[in-house]
Amino acid sequence: MSDGFILMMVGMTVVFAALSLLLGAIVLLKRILDRPPAIVEKAEPKDAEAGVKPDEPLFDDQLIAILTAAATAALGARARVYRVRFLEEEYISDHAWVHQGRAELHMSHRRKTY
Repeated sequence: MSDGFILMMVGMTVVFAALSLLLGAIVLLKRILDRPPAIVEKAEPKDAEAGVKPDEPLFDDQLIAILTAAATAALGARARVYRVRFLEEEYISDHAWVHQGRAELHMSHRRKTY
């Protein structure tokens, strides 16, 4: 046998052994990380801690302040919130890619502050 053939066989053996070890490590990590979490009992909120009910709208001064702060941080300049409109959950899930593309487009035209 020639030296080239022996070198090829040794090289292929080392590569396949390394790939097998890598596959074993990935499978082991997947089994470790995919264990079912411990069952956590859902705590019922007390009447005083219940806060806002799901059917009740969230239009208050704190919400406006939070949205204004978020807009100011995103734009890098002072912002004023004039209108708040909540989208239906069905609309958001159906058009998630459209919203993400539009958000990236808006952020690409962001004015630079010096």
